[in-house]
Amino acid sequence: PFASKSVMIKSNKSGIVKSISIPTFPNSEINLFIKEGDEIRAFNNCNDAIGEIFVKGNNLSKCEIVIEEITESLKIEIQ
Repeated sequence: PFASKSVMIKSNKSGIVKSISIPTFPNSEINLFIKEGDEIRAFNNCNDAIGEIFVKGNNLSKCEIVIEEITESLKIEIQ
């Protein structure tokens, strides 16, 4: 069996990106649309997304677990 899942990366607050720490996980891609120094807005609609996570795995449940782990490990500091 094969499954994949993707989610948007969102911010719950507006501000300037001070620092970014991106984790590494097998069978996953993390694409950020921002860099340090960029101004971002709190998520209101898809235009406010700051990135995306894409994961491949044996089943959807495993993909969801890995996305949760990535989300918890991804650090974006906003001023």
